[in-house]
This record gives sequence, C-alpha cells and structure tokens, in this order.
Amino acid sequence: MRDLEKLGDAAVAALAAAGVERLLPDATSPYLLIAEHAGNVVPAPWRDLGLAEPYLGTHFA
Repeated sequence: MRDLEKLGDAAVAALAAAGVERLLPDATSPYLLIAEHAGNVVPAPWRDLGLAEPYLGTHFA
C-alpha cells in the first residue's frame, strides 16, 4: 500500500484543498483564471505520489 493511500479520503481532500487559493471569492467577473503548478515540489505528507524516483524531478511530479 502506498503512503498516500494510508492517509484516507479526508486527509487527501484536506491536502488538495490546501493547494487552491481563491483570491476574490465574491468577484463578479465572467472570467476564471487557472494556473498550472510551476514546480515539482511534492508536499511532505504526499511523499512520492507513487512515482518512481526518476520522475520526481520532472513535470510529472
């Protein structure tokens, strides 16, 4: 079993929610800006995301 699977659904959901930032939740603009991640740093509780070591330094991570 991978470490991420051991966290449980609630813990994974909390970690995922922490990766989202709403800057203007009451804005009325019809536009939505979505920014893709700019790095390959994995949050410590997510360990290696189940990826093999060679992939951790790439865009996959």
